[in-house]
Amino acid sequence: GVRVCADGSIKPVANLRAYSSGSWTDLYSEVFIRPGQAIASAFVTVRLGQNSGVRAGVESEFVIALAPNVKGRAGIGPRISVKVPRTPLTVATVCYFNVDDKAIVRTYLLYKPR
Repeated sequence: GVRVCADGSIKPVANLRAYSSGSWTDLYSEVFIRPGQAIASAFVTVRLGQNSGVRAGVESEFVIALAPNVKGRAGIGPRISVKVPRTPLTVATVCYFNVDDKAIVRTYLLYKPR
């Protein structure tokens, strides 16, 4: 695909994803390559309770610098996701603890059509 930048320039990108969801476990991995950097991430979560829409686990992210002006980093931390009842939405939050001792918190709103 392509990324359209704020200055109107167009840059190539590649994104590969794999996802597997079972009754108790979710597994996900992704590799995103764009000019200057590659990002690899993965998570594994397990369902908390038999009929629960809550999952908890661990997520990792690695930014690989492909250009001198890009800083690489690695992080790993806890992930929790909550399915919003009667909707195709899930809210997920992860807190990466990076090798440079900085924490990054991200919250995602995931939409999965039925």
